[in-house]
Amino acid sequence: MILSFSSTVLAVNATVLSIVNLAQSVAALLGNLAAFNSTYASTLIATIELIKADVAALPLTTAQQNEIIIVLNEAENIINTANAAGAITIEQINSILNLLQLAIQKINVFIAPFFFGPLQKGCFRGPKQTFSCNSCRSTSCCC
Repeated sequence: MILSFSSTVLAVNATVLSIVNLAQSVAALLGNLAAFNSTYASTLIATIELIKADVAALPLTTAQQNEIIIVLNEAENIINTANAAGAITIEQINSILNLLQLAIQKINVFIAPFFFGPLQKGCFRGPKQTFSCNSCRSTSCCC
């Protein structure tokens, strides 16, 4: 499915917001490890499944989608392991949070060419989307 620019912006923002909200739910456990139970785990896993469906709908290559989904699967596996043990550790929570952050970073990196176009050979995108060309020192992408 080909999304318009505005639809893509909305889809990316909604997906990232879902991951952020999930991370907040996971981080809340840091203040009360005892709150983790099978219902909490099921809710987290259901949310991850919805996020994976959102990722599959983003205008990314299958390989890029799979990279993000693999990261989300790792977070899901940690939740399943904690659920099987009947408790979650601070280390597991931190690992899940790191994986969710990685998923957001991957989305941002993979979606950037959709918004800003691919960089040409020799050009580098700097802060605030400025360009620098190693060949001619232009500040626009000229290669």
